[in-house]
Amino acid sequence: LHPGPVVAADAARAEAEAAMAAAGVDWVGVLDGDRLLGWVDRAALAGVDRVGDAPCERFRAWVGPDATIRQALDDIVNSRTRVAVVLDGDRYLGMLTVDQLAEALE
Repeated sequence: LHPGPVVAADAARAEAEAAMAAAGVDWVGVLDGDRLLGWVDRAALAGVDRVGDAPCERFRAWVGPDATIRQALDDIVNSRTRVAVVLDGDRYLGMLTVDQLAEALE
């Protein structure tokens, strides 16, 4: 489980762009404290100063901390972000990637 490319809703656009570059993706998760609001892509950040001002999309793939590898993989297959978000109720715990799950199966 890794934290994933996430920034606070009050983060500047430059911080989100840096997180995307570091992760090699074109989207970033948006947090309000420990609650995940969703994700925004690079295009949605155009013209906004704060990440939270951009329209957030809901992650399609999310699992609880006790989810099986198979469940997480099934959810990721149809996800644009190619990750499964791990939530404990409303609390964000991190993200699982396809690569991490494939390693776990080996």
